[in-house]
Amino acid sequence: HHGRGLGILMECFDRHATGVLQFSGGKDSLACLHILRPYWNRLLVLWVNTGDAFPETVQQMAQVSALVPHFLEVRTDQPATIEAFGWPVEALPITRSFVGRDVDGHDRQVMQPYVMCCDANIWRPMADAVRDSGATLILRGTKVSDGRKSYVRSGDIIDGIEYVHPVEDWTDAQVMAYLTENGIEIPSHYVYVGTSLDCQHCTAYLHENVGKMRYMRNFHPTAYEEVMRRVREIRASLATETAFLDAALAA
Repeated sequence: HHGRGLGILMECFDRHATGVLQFSGGKDSLACLHILRPYWNRLLVLWVNTGDAFPETVQQMAQVSALVPHFLEVRTDQPATIEAFGWPVEALPITRSFVGRDVDGHDRQVMQPYVMCCDANIWRPMADAVRDSGATLILRGTKVSDGRKSYVRSGDIIDGIEYVHPVEDWTDAQVMAYLTENGIEIPSHYVYVGTSLDCQHCTAYLHENVGKMRYMRNFHPTAYEEVMRRVREIRASLATETAFLDAALAA
């Protein structure tokens, strides 16, 4: 049942009264939005505003909400989460974790696994909003060609909710071509980075965010300097632990 492309769309709206499009404003969810145009009257476009969105994303969402009949902005507070539990990171020295810091006894910058930050500010609030909407259909811009993605595939049913991914089998190039051919404005940051911008002060997803850093340096220098300061400190904290590992191996 996987990857039957657009054919599955017609069928899924036969089965479900309404669907929710989980929308980031990135190229994939943008393509989905326009593919789903015939179903807009039965579609809730859902965006999570983490409180650290780029101003250009906020502006883009204002345009989309004016365009579609049903738009829901869910607000969360990523700056408060970071204040409480630390900077989101992909590799975490235990001495810098919320629990480890208490044992270590040092008053140092605390850090957290990035998945906890995303879960608190995007994934769980989004799931709650879908549940509250009563919709039994979730549409997402997930692609098999994406680097990091959920294990869920198009056509899967989980906890009574069906997941459909209209561009699951597409490549990045095909998505860009679709947007261009249909005259859909591609967000200007795509010259720099191949994903949605998400949170300004995110210190994770570094495997794909080198371009985002260049973009920020050019257009959001204040946020850029702060993120660089944090990344330097994260790197130094990891170097400390790596030195201990090197010493153990050298022994």
